[in-house]
Amino acid sequence: MLKIGDVVLGKQPRIVLTVGDIKSILLKMSLFKKADILELRIDCFKNIEEENIIRSISAIKKMGLPIIATIRSKKEGGDRYISSSCRLQIFKAVMPFVDAVDVEISSSILDDVIRDAKAKKKRIILSYHNFKQTPLENRLERIIKKGKASGGGIIKIASFAKSKGDILRLLNFTFKHREKNIVTISLGKKGMISRVLFPFFGSLFTYAYLDKPFAPGQMDIKELKTQVSKIKMII
Repeated sequence: MLKIGDVVLGKQPRIVLTVGDIKSILLKMSLFKKADILELRIDCFKNIEEENIIRSISAIKKMGLPIIATIRSKKEGGDRYISSSCRLQIFKAVMPFVDAVDVEISSSILDDVIRDAKAKKKRIILSYHNFKQTPLENRLERIIKKGKASGGGIIKIASFAKSKGDILRLLNFTFKHREKNIVTISLGKKGMISRVLFPFFGSLFTYAYLDKPFAPGQMDIKELKTQVSKIKMII
């Protein structure tokens, strides 16, 4: 049974709430409770000193949701440049306090993060982001294969949708590979529908925000929860 913390994945759509500031959570607790899992985008923290990050995580853990720690690289959508050595140091510092980590498949620190996550028995999400296009199916399959070979428990693919055809192609790909523990997202305004629909066709979870989107086409938690609930009543 695949889990992040105590949350079972694969049985029903799950919503991950992405935040880059603990204050936003404290001010909007009613919306926070609509999520199943919390993603901390540490690259968006104003203060990335280890003590501050760990203090923030400790405060958030009291709220009861499993936590994914993400320190997104600048080239794959991160808020700012953080050196590889600094990212690795932060990952190692927060690892004991979170339930899962998300690191890019292309990252130079991939092996080190995976090694530490496995040692501490944390869920590993390996991610791929393409803000220009949606790769062809054979390329998408190679991404999954590489992620699995590297030790990823969950493989996340987020790619930009230029057309409805891109969305449909990624949707078909998701359904075809739904047994491989994947998360898929079509980025951009056209791809917004993927954030509601894809979890019903094999994507393990979808992402929402509280105050501002962290990726093109991301929906706020209230709207996403409403739309997902409507579809659950139909399917």
